[in-house]
Amino acid sequence: MFYLYIMTLNSRNRILIFINVITILFFLSNVLFYIFYAARNLITFPEGDIVRNVYIFSFDRFTSPDITPTCLSILVFSFSAAIESFLLLRIFEKTQALEVVFFIVFIIAIFMEQQRLYLASMPDIQGNRFSLEVITRLTVSSRILAPLSLLFSTVFNEWDQRQNILRNVLILVLISTIMGVFYPLNTEIRTSILTLGWGFSPILSAVRVILVLASLTVPAWNAFSKGSSDYIRVMIGLLILSTGYFILCGSDNYISFISGSAFFAFGNVFYMSALHNLYKWR
Repeated sequence: MFYLYIMTLNSRNRILIFINVITILFFLSNVLFYIFYAARNLITFPEGDIVRNVYIFSFDRFTSPDITPTCLSILVFSFSAAIESFLLLRIFEKTQALEVVFFIVFIIAIFMEQQRLYLASMPDIQGNRFSLEVITRLTVSSRILAPLSLLFSTVFNEWDQRQNILRNVLILVLISTIMGVFYPLNTEIRTSILTLGWGFSPILSAVRVILVLASLTVPAWNAFSKGSSDYIRVMIGLLILSTGYFILCGSDNYISFISGSAFFAFGNVFYMSALHNLYKWR
């Protein structure tokens, strides 16, 4: 069965190698793409009024929207997908941890952010409402998939869940896809993060935060019930990682770009290190 295939270490590692190669190629192409268009001064926001209403962590009171940090934050997600898949392979190459499977889904979610980069430099796409809607719906889907995958990594990580791994991954994909397809958008609005306007954005932001907070309660409970400080480190790693992720998602200025990148990078390293220590003696 498929769950047996992906739970075989060699097979899972081959999947990670494939993802790592794809993410590296896309990151390099994204960098070349950005440099080429930036050198020709073609990187711009879409025409029209730019709004800033889809953020969880916002610095809009202190800054104005800038296309450069917006694009750089997208490149950070693209770079992170390549680095994270590489680190997963190196650190957990011989470790059978279900969290790795869900973190692969998280990598796919941040990898989906990169399509926003094309809106900054292609007038044909900027003026095409259908293309804008497709890219925005992919972004909505990815921003549900990412926190949901972190939640599943803490709730469904026990070894007795290995036979349900395919079902759980399909649930993740199904929920995020449905949200992306049917989520209400305002096609008359352009945002500073290179998407169309989002309907009920405060509610969506609240849901995403709740998903992350729920994912933090599980390792906290495990630390209390099992008496292991390793779960506290996992919880702290998830908190820092999620904070950086949320900041980068709304990054349209250098303050959020620098702070988000720092939190995201440190959170990734801390979380993977904590997870490695948790399984080191198992």
